[in-house]
Amino acid sequence: MKAFSYQAQLGLAIVVAIVLGYFAYASVIGLQRRPGYTVYVEFADARGISRGTSVTRAGTDVGWVKDVRLDPDRGIARATVKIRPGVTFPKDAVFCVSSQGLIEERYLSIQNNPKPNPLLGDAEEGDVFPGHVEAGFSDLITSANQALVQVNRLLAVAEDFTSEEKLGGAIRDLLAKLDDTISSAGAVLERVDRVLAASQGEVSATLSNIRELTGNLSAASEVVSTAVEQAELPKRLSTALDEIDQTMELMNQIAADVAEITGDPQVKQNIRESIGLTRDTLNEAKETMEALRGTLSKVNEKVDSFGKFGVQGKVNLRHESVHANKKSDNEYVDVKGRLRVGDNVVEVGVDNVGARGEDSGLSLQAGRYLSTSLLVRGGIYRQQAGVGFNLVGSRGWEFTADAFNINNPQLNSYLSVPIARRLSLLLGVEDIGDRDEYNAGIQLTF
Repeated sequence: MKAFSYQAQLGLAIVVAIVLGYFAYASVIGLQRRPGYTVYVEFADARGISRGTSVTRAGTDVGWVKDVRLDPDRGIARATVKIRPGVTFPKDAVFCVSSQGLIEERYLSIQNNPKPNPLLGDAEEGDVFPGHVEAGFSDLITSANQALVQVNRLLAVAEDFTSEEKLGGAIRDLLAKLDDTISSAGAVLERVDRVLAASQGEVSATLSNIRELTGNLSAASEVVSTAVEQAELPKRLSTALDEIDQTMELMNQIAADVAEITGDPQVKQNIRESIGLTRDTLNEAKETMEALRGTLSKVNEKVDSFGKFGVQGKVNLRHESVHANKKSDNEYVDVKGRLRVGDNVVEVGVDNVGARGEDSGLSLQAGRYLSTSLLVRGGIYRQQAGVGFNLVGSRGWEFTADAFNINNPQLNSYLSVPIARRLSLLLGVEDIGDRDEYNAGIQLTF
């Protein structure tokens, strides 16, 4: 009986302790989450937040999300946020869905407006605030994938441009004429071979030279065709001109041999006629080769007059910060492609590719190198009229500056410093003198 009474007392004490602990916990939670006032935050995309999500300001806990509901009429998400007593923040503040850690734990951060209006005062009960989602690590990967798609498109455009041969039609016509001449020469050779089957000596040597000529003509034709297909004009054209020079020397030797044979009174009349026909055919081939050589020389001069030719692309991955606590406001990707012909440049790109599509802008500019290290350009920059320049140092660093937007002038500048092959450190400031948006990231060059 005593043992039972002792066990009963112990059990009752445990139950009482549990009940008291529960009430103590509920009291503490109630004190911590005692609402001071309620505000509302509207999102176009409220992914990552839900009931109970923490609300912070300057890294400290100042409230929590009570609920998140869809406004079906407007197609937006509306979050009810409870703010603790005594916490104040500007009426024009912005709510951002931020993340921390590798698993990207989401929380709601209250941030100052980049262009604050002190006259509005502090937030009050029932105020409505705009909200957006900051780009996280996964968003940066998605933006990088979008940038790679843009790069592939730019490379496809560059490949189509470089493979386009303006003089290809004229060269192909000459090749067709050259093939016809070779076919005619082959038919004549067959006839001569039948007539002179029993002849050896000088006639056989002449036919051997003619066969060698046909081989040289075919080799020249293949070289020119390869030059047209591969578009390596400077190197291929030089090889083709050498082949033509060798072929013309062989033509002169063959013409001398034919003249000697046709002057021999012992050669039969039909042989003389066949060789005479061969000589006419070779003269036609010689004229065609001379015309081809002249055309190729003009093509070579045209290619040399173009000067330096090249295609270059750049991809910038950068963070942008505009807040006093230096917390990243957004991550952006810039994709740029540059085509250079001589000292002239055409540059096309897409800037500010990120989580917010409205920030992106198209750039299309033309420029000219005033020296080996200074490029001046102008045109459309981020969908606004603008001018800029690029200055390249001897150690590979590059400084750029762009002024744009006539109605509200803005100035951006960046410095890239090489740290590895095709990889540079990127530092810059946008909207200098106004918002001073500091940027840091990396630059990939290809």
